[in-house]
Amino acid sequence: LMLGDLDAAWALSEEATALAAAEPVGMLHSFIGVWRSMTAFARGDLGEARAAAEAILASGERLNHPVTVAHARSLLG
Repeated sequence: LMLGDLDAAWALSEEATALAAAEPVGMLHSFIGVWRSMTAFARGDLGEARAAAEAILASGERLNHPVTVAHARSLLG
């Protein structure tokens, strides 16, 4: 998570999320979402961490991608 710089990590996750928004939902969104969720958790923003993990789960189920679903479920506990 950016070598401990959580503010920089969050800013990059915001930028990545915005850039990916123009693309069809796919693995890119899942990758960004996992890191976004972990960064939010590390920052203490549990609501955002959960929202990101739930979005990953939804996209993983839409894509029928077991690894994405597993990552999301592990983040959700």
